[in-house]
Amino acid sequence: MAHPRGTKALGVCGAVAAAYYLTKPAFVPAPQREHAVPVAGAAAAAMFAPAAYADEIGDAAKKLASDSYEFAKEVDWNNGIYLQAPGNFQPLEALKAIDKMIVMGAQADANLLKA
Repeated sequence: MAHPRGTKALGVCGAVAAAYYLTKPAFVPAPQREHAVPVAGAAAAAMFAPAAYADEIGDAAKKLASDSYEFAKEVDWNNGIYLQAPGNFQPLEALKAIDKMIVMGAQADANLLKA
């Protein structure tokens, strides 16, 4: 089978491009070593800093976690029922419902939510 004209030229161009990109440095540059000392000092200082006072949301999250821990320990997480979709699951309908919730959330009045 005859090769179309230009196939060899295309292969040569591809090889040249590959060689060019292989000689470039990595996408993510290596870390700079001269900045490591100040960062290490800041990290060490942060370890011995006093704990920040929690806000109301943090307090509520801590209470929820401690209250729900006993319940979570009682659940048999190895049970196969957790791998099954609930009821007559329809992915497209679920996606529409999630989209509707996101749209409604975006339209919500932030001032009313603060109350």
